[in-house]
Order: sequence, then structure tokens, then C-alpha cells
Amino acid sequence: MSIKNYMVDDIRQLNNKYLIRDFINNLVQHKNKSLLIDYLKFRADFIHEELQELYTSIEEQNPEDVVDALIDIIVVAIGTLDCFDVRIDESWRAVHKANMTKTRGHKSTRPNPYYLPDLIKPEGWREPDHTDFVGKLDFLNRD
Repeated sequence: MSIKNYMVDDIRQLNNKYLIRDFINNLVQHKNKSLLIDYLKFRADFIHEELQELYTSIEEQNPEDVVDALIDIIVVAIGTLDCFDVRIDESWRAVHKANMTKTRGHKSTRPNPYYLPDLIKPEGWREPDHTDFVGKLDFLNRD
């Protein structure tokens, strides 16, 4: 099953309805790198806000709000990828493929009180290559 299913389509519909994609296209067309960076930071702050809501929901032991916060994180993250025309399917597959080549192990740099295995990068492991998938985020490479 493809990640580009109803979720991505729904998020694209939301981005189109609220003219977010038009906003990004306009900034790219006018080569407004500083505003593009500011907007990307705005989206990162939005994810941070939703993450804080997740922690609060856990502390308050409110399962409905936990679900809502997790879904909101997904919506903002996928929405950000979509509005910058990132090739989400290909990026997803590249990350999944790379993750599946990792091995089970223990990461000494991260506490793990549950003794579940960490995903360890084996010797020769290659990170996913998103070079061809970044869409309009390629402005970050330009001066």
C-alpha cells in the first residue's frame, strides 16, 4: 500500500483549500529564500507545539487527546512535505528500506529501560538518498 493514499490526498486538499501551496509557489517563484526558511521554521514550531500537546495529554492520561496530538503531528509533517512538493512516496520508501537494513542491538547513547532492541546501523550502512525527492526544499541548497 502506498503512503500516497487518502491521508496525503486529504492533506493536499487542505493545503490547496487554505492556499498554502500557492503561498509556497509564490515564494519560490520570487526566490524569497529567507521567507521560505522562516516558513519552514514556523512549521517546525507547529510540530513542536503539537508535541508539547502530546506530552500534556500523556501526563493528563487523556487517550483521545493523545490520538489527536499524534494525528496533528502527522498532518503538519506530511502537510509540510506536500506544500514543498516533496516526493513523499519515494522518500518514505527510501527511509523504510534503509531502516530495514539496520540490525537489532543496543545503543549505549540512549537509555532504554524496556530492553527492546534498538535499530543499529551496521558497518557499511547507507542512509537514504533523498536528492531527487526534495521538491521545492531545494532552495535550502542555493545561495
